[in-house]
Amino acid sequence: MDACEAAGIEPLIAVKRDEHHPHVSERFDEPPELPANPTPVQRMTRRLKTGAGRAAYALRKSTVEPVFGIIKSVLGFSQFLTRGLDNVQGEWTLVCLALESKTHGRIAPAVGKNQTNVRFSSESVSFMQQMACGWPPRGYFQE
Repeated sequence: MDACEAAGIEPLIAVKRDEHHPHVSERFDEPPELPANPTPVQRMTRRLKTGAGRAAYALRKSTVEPVFGIIKSVLGFSQFLTRGLDNVQGEWTLVCLALESKTHGRIAPAVGKNQTNVRFSSESVSFMQQMACGWPPRGYFQE
């Protein structure tokens, strides 16, 4: 913890398991001041008990990457079917294009009667052009 603070990083590390339903006074009151020479555990305990510390630590409860769950469950992609880094990168590009067109593509029917063509939004077209131009570049994934 001292090394993190020396580097300018403010760590938020759980010291112990908290009770599920603490008393109201414990939830909303600010913690007491630290002693003159606090231990790292005392500093971390106080930091997590402050309002700002509780709010920052609560961010850990959010779902960061639901995209991978959507790829697995909605698109049905669970494993790569090809071998080799270049082939896998190409396959992953196709998966990303499928996800983009499904979730953010805003596929809409073409204007006019009896037309079965579809058109993509300009954002989707630029994304697909970027993906088709070799993203991710060679060496992006380190072995």
